[in-house]
Amino acid sequence: MDTAALLWEARRLSAEQARHVCELARSARGDFRDAHLMELPGT
Repeated sequence: MDTAALLWEARRLSAEQARHVCELARSARGDFRDAHLMELPGT
């Protein structure tokens, strides 16, 4: 694997991990998170 392929794979994995963490936070906080986001400007 060359450097570009390694960087691409690392970026893809970190994006999947970030999505997974966001899904965990969403399921853990549930409606409170959604209600809180509605109060934030610009969302």
